[in-house]
Amino acid sequence: MTYGDIPQLLIELTLAWTVLLGCYYLLLAGSGSWRSHRRYLLLSYVAGLAMPLLPVLYRIGMETVFVVPAQVLRYVVPVTTVVPAAATGVATQVGADWWVVAGWIWGAGAVVSFVATLYRLALHLRPRPLSVGWEGPYRIVRSREVRAPYAVFSRIYLPVGMPPALERTALLHETAHLRHGHTYEQLLTLLGRCLLWFHPLAWVYAYQLSKVHEFEADAEVVGTISRREYGKQLLSATLSQQLVPGLFSSPLGARINMLVRALPERRLGRMHYGLLLLAVTGLLVACSIEEKKFDEADWIAAVDAQQATQPPRLTPRFSIGDAWGMLTRKIFEEVRYPAAAREAGETGEVLLKVNVDKYGTMTYNAVPSAPPADGEVHHSLPIVVVGHTDTDRRRRLGTGTAGSSLATEVERMADYLATLDWYAATDHDLPVDGSLYIYFTFTLE
Repeated sequence: MTYGDIPQLLIELTLAWTVLLGCYYLLLAGSGSWRSHRRYLLLSYVAGLAMPLLPVLYRIGMETVFVVPAQVLRYVVPVTTVVPAAATGVATQVGADWWVVAGWIWGAGAVVSFVATLYRLALHLRPRPLSVGWEGPYRIVRSREVRAPYAVFSRIYLPVGMPPALERTALLHETAHLRHGHTYEQLLTLLGRCLLWFHPLAWVYAYQLSKVHEFEADAEVVGTISRREYGKQLLSATLSQQLVPGLFSSPLGARINMLVRALPERRLGRMHYGLLLLAVTGLLVACSIEEKKFDEADWIAAVDAQQATQPPRLTPRFSIGDAWGMLTRKIFEEVRYPAAAREAGETGEVLLKVNVDKYGTMTYNAVPSAPPADGEVHHSLPIVVVGHTDTDRRRRLGTGTAGSSLATEVERMADYLATLDWYAATDHDLPVDGSLYIYFTFTLE
């Protein structure tokens, strides 16, 4: 995964959450089955985070699992194109600067969100108790520092001096939160909001899940207390100047409306599941599509194969960048005109035959090599080595002259080329043995 993948991941995350939230409002609106609401919101929240990461995880898994020998890798992995440093330096630097700035902004926002969340959690967990009791398996803490009832983990916190009827309702409400595990679900959305503090849909999910938690706890309360009485308590809590309705938090108007309407628990039918399956399938396809990057080396190889008059056979390729250009540069960086040959005025041509088998292993024939036979399909690379000398003598050596300083230099070059990496030639996309003739022409000026 690279920096360039981040915008695409965010776009896919937004698309997934938007579609899944749309399906939520379409399928579950008007239903009083709050457990189904919770499960859908949690699953869609996690699924929206996971879907954009599937191709990235697949690539990482493929790179980790398929560790193959280097010889096989040579004709599985395409040739990489080396871009000159002069062409990439400015663009890379500018892009890196923007990503550094964006990373600092995101990191600062995430740190502030985490610190604020931990601070609020510490305040909620450490009020000084005046009295401690138990409600079933849950501990009750009454404190003057608590302004409104709330529940965290396995504890219920209550203000001091609540009317008995209101306190009983608060205990019913908060035990419902604890029994259904709402605290842990809220922590999950809090973590998502800290990491994706800039994403509005992360806040939408947290807000919607908080509403469902309150609706579900309210539904438990009205199983013991009448709707009318509970509605009065909600209204009295909002009008009280002393109590801040933490227990009666989240949209009070919507909660009272739910108490009046008494929504039925509607079950999803086949059509609803079919629509949801169609939406999820579409999202998986959309999040799995990747842009195929242009590979210049593969394109050149394909053109070479089409232009070949003989059977579609490619020459052995050098493994770094463009085959001929990079190989030529490597040769000219290493080759030298022998000093003894320059002083003696020796010029001539020395032929080197390079063999690359289907595994990418390079060997060479004896120097000087024999010229190609008539009718042989071969590829050649001319190399001209120019030397400077003060002598006017000139002695041209024959192509087959062995033991000369020119042949010794070409043999040294052959040893050097054997240390480099090569790709095998291909015939109909299958690796085959191949050969390359390099003509070294030494001339003096």
